[in-house]
Amino acid sequence: MSDEPAVTSDYPREARISVDELHMDPRNPRLPGAEFPSDKLAIRALVADADIDELIQSIGLAGWQDFEPPIVEEATSNVIEGNRRLAALKLLRDADLAIELGVRLPDSIVSGARPEKIRVFLVKDRKDARDFIGFKHVNGARRWDSHAKARFAADWLSEGDSIEDVSRRLGDAHNTVSRLVNGISILDQATTEGLYEKRDGRRFYFSHLYTAISHNPVRRYLDLPEVDGELLGPYPVPKSRSAQLQNLMKWLYGTPDVEPAIRTQNPDLNRLVKILSSEKATRRLEDSGDLTRAFEDVADRAALFREAMVKLAGAAENAARLASEYRKEDELLEEALGVQRSVRAILATIREIESGEDV
Repeated sequence: MSDEPAVTSDYPREARISVDELHMDPRNPRLPGAEFPSDKLAIRALVADADIDELIQSIGLAGWQDFEPPIVEEATSNVIEGNRRLAALKLLRDADLAIELGVRLPDSIVSGARPEKIRVFLVKDRKDARDFIGFKHVNGARRWDSHAKARFAADWLSEGDSIEDVSRRLGDAHNTVSRLVNGISILDQATTEGLYEKRDGRRFYFSHLYTAISHNPVRRYLDLPEVDGELLGPYPVPKSRSAQLQNLMKWLYGTPDVEPAIRTQNPDLNRLVKILSSEKATRRLEDSGDLTRAFEDVADRAALFREAMVKLAGAAENAARLASEYRKEDELLEEALGVQRSVRAILATIREIESGEDV
């Protein structure tokens, strides 16, 4: 791999390697769950999901900076750490590939932006590099999102390390790491069993899942042990609860044809937890998919009315401010009349209650 003879088998070991001999990581934690059989496919995924345009512009205009060498698995030449930088270098060195992937290169590229060889740190295997990568991306200055962090921790545990050791070396609490890894186990089960399909072009909020399963009503719904902090293992949801797992994934993330019921953790995810604590509200959500209507079965209805009135007042004020922009072809007159009828009904009910009369 390198034209410089190895003088020691100790790792990590510094070397200078040809950029063309280095390969993208086929299991990049930045892109959890994906595997790439070729460098081109790995680079394409990073172009789509990891925003390397700015990095390409920076290297192209200022040159390659050798202050942070990539980490390379010696036996395979796979770059375990530094894939965004390697992708940028390969695109800068291959204009045809950049054009094929829709990447715009700088108009003027300095000579130092296309080095033949770069300095790297060689390691024996992926496990040999985990401590450094974990420090940098899990709790360091360049953090991965929770999905990548969870996949990284799950892979680490799968190699035989204990939850206590992984938690200590990642600098996270035992419960935090177990929730992340349990979230990965449930996501993998739902995906493998065809109960969940990722929506193209939509951001995946992994935190919704691992936060949801930390709540007992959700755990009861999936028939999981009600002990937060213990590792659940692979395929933790019983087959008898496959429909419930599919429901949960649909509510959290939607389907290719249906929008998710959960848009935010507060209030939506908190409302889901309360709904699943009530059999009646749960059945309503299962039947309708309407989070708002199901929540009415368990909510403080007076508080819901106050919330709805505040939203109505704001929307009405905004509509009144823009009313002069109305055009006849917009056909909004019936909508306005419907709003008027609703407001009259609200006022009639409030006045009856204020006067002390039964409604």
